Formats: sequence, structure tokens, C-alpha cells
Amino acid sequence: MRAKRIAVAAAGGTLGLVALPLAAMASTAPTGSAAGTAVSVGSSSAPVLGISTTSANSGSSSSGSSADVVNLGGTTLVGGSSSDGSTASGNLIDTGSGAPAEVQVAPYGATSTKPAAGTSSSEGKAAVARVQAGSLSANVAQSDSKAQYTTNPDGTSTKSGGSTSTDGLTVDAPGLSLDALHSDASSSGEGNAYLLGINGTQIGNSSQLQAICQNLSVPSLLSLSCVTATGGAGNLFEEVLGGVLGPNDSGIPATLFGAGGIGGGAGTVAASPAVIAAGGPASTMANVANNGGLSAAPAGSGTASNAPGHLPFTGAPIALWLLASVALVGLGAVTVKTSSLVVPRLYS
Repeated sequence: MRAKRIAVAAAGGTLGLVALPLAAMASTAPTGSAAGTAVSVGSSSAPVLGISTTSANSGSSSSGSSADVVNLGGTTLVGGSSSDGSTASGNLIDTGSGAPAEVQVAPYGATSTKPAAGTSSSEGKAAVARVQAGSLSANVAQSDSKAQYTTNPDGTSTKSGGSTSTDGLTVDAPGLSLDALHSDASSSGEGNAYLLGINGTQIGNSSQLQAICQNLSVPSLLSLSCVTATGGAGNLFEEVLGGVLGPNDSGIPATLFGAGGIGGGAGTVAASPAVIAAGGPASTMANVANNGGLSAAPAGSGTASNAPGHLPFTGAPIALWLLASVALVGLGAVTVKTSSLVVPRLYS
């Protein structure tokens, strides 16, 4: 009888060890997040200025976005925000579609969906100016951030993602596609940054620009970093130009056209909590920082890298659990065998 009890206890312990990793694998994906800025000066905790700064966050129970054309000292002067199905849009000037050329000054838009069945999406868009004249369109200092969160109908897995693109100037016309000061990044680990693109040909995305930035840097006064990338799959940040005014450890950070995205899937790597080093208005950057965050390349790093960042594993150490389970099964077998020899003698 005692041998059977020991066997049952060993089997129960084994089942527990096997069940634990399965429970850990059921963990949900991190909130999908994205953030971008045309120009930002100051940190997220002490913002000074933000131009065309956007963010988006989407999770299983909430979603939201923000789009600030002008943010001064953490206060939105032109822009708006959205949460769980609300919308916000506007501009300072709009000549209307009836004019020969429709001109919008400081247009912005923030949208989000109300989470349903663990699925949501959000987007924030902002620009200093937009022009539409016939087949020609142009955008000046724009930012567009998108985030999404999805749950499979059977509820067995979840997935999230975020992506952002920023541009200094885009012009599209028949036979011409021009994009200056561009950056884009997504949670899939794909991203790019360059100075100028003409009909698909990119100019100024090589390491030579890093050498130029280093030569322009002045120790303790100004540190620059050109066309950099940090992070990897799950958390990627790209920027055209980053810098610190003053000493690196205590100066004022700034970013010119930076983009980032965060996301992942259940049981896979997820973005680690961080803060956008380039800073930005608290109203648009804080949500991303609180839900996974983005980390810009250190100013003056001198090289661009696509190496994976610090992305912690959110699943279970399956191999370790399986080894422990096998060990416990073996221990149970030995214990049962030993008890079958010893117990009869104790009661003989």
C-alpha cells in the first residue's frame, strides 16, 4: 500500500512539473506599441519640444493613440488623442478639396478600436503640412504610428505588433517618388533609415555618415549619431539623427526623425521595459514607455547595429522542466522498487 502511495505521489509531482510549463506558455503577448517623432528635444520625463510626434498602443483590454503636431513642455498645442474607440482629428488650416491645390497645415488624426474578443488596433498620424494638387501629393515632417493586438478565435494564442514611419519630405507624382529624411521600424525587426530616396534608390544610409557625425561631435558639448538602428525582432528603433547637447550622461537628448515598434507572440521573446532615449512629449511617449518602451541608439555611438537588444524570454524553460520531470520519474521508480523490498521486511 505504501509503495502505491509513493508511486502516486511521484506521478503527481511529475504531472505538476509538466503542467507548469504549459501554464507558462499560455501567457499573453505584450501590448503592441509604436512611437515616432519628426523632431523631439528632451527626455520623456522632461520634454522640451516635440514636432509631429505620434504613438499607438493596443492590448487585449485597451487601446489608444496620440498625434501631436506641436507639443511644448509636455503640453499639446496642436494635436489630439484617442482611446478605446474614440477618434480625434483636426488641423490649423485646410483650403478644402475644391481648391486647385488642397493645403493642410498641421493636420493630425488619432484613432483606436474598442477591444473585442481580445483584439484591438490603433493609429496616430501627424504632419506639419500636406499638399494635394491633382496627381501630385506632398507631406512635410510627418509621423505615422500603428499598433495591433490579436487573439486567435480559439483563444489559444495571442500576437501583437507595432510599426512607425517618419519622413522629412515626401513628394509623389507621375514618374517621381522622393523621400527625404526617412525612418521606419516595426516589431518584426524590419526597419530602415536614410537621408534621401529617389524612385527607390536610397542615398545616405551607409556607415560613412557615422564618420561625418563623429567628426562634427564636440566632447562634453555635442554628440551626434547618424542613421542608427538598435534592438531587433520584438523591439526595434531607427533614427536618422540623434544627439545630446552637453555631456552624454547629463545633457539634453534630441532625435530627428526616429521610429520604433514593439510586439511579440505568446511564448516568444517580448520587448523589455525601457524609455525612448530621445525623449518626446509625455502625452505621446509615456504610453509606449509604460508598455514596453523603445530605446534609441546612444548618441555618438559611431556605428549602426541591427543586433538584437535585451529581449527577455516570456515562455518557460521547457528543457529544464522536462529534465526535472524525467529525473523525478526515475526517482519515483527507484523509490517504488526500494519500498517493495523494504516494506515487507518491516512488517514481517
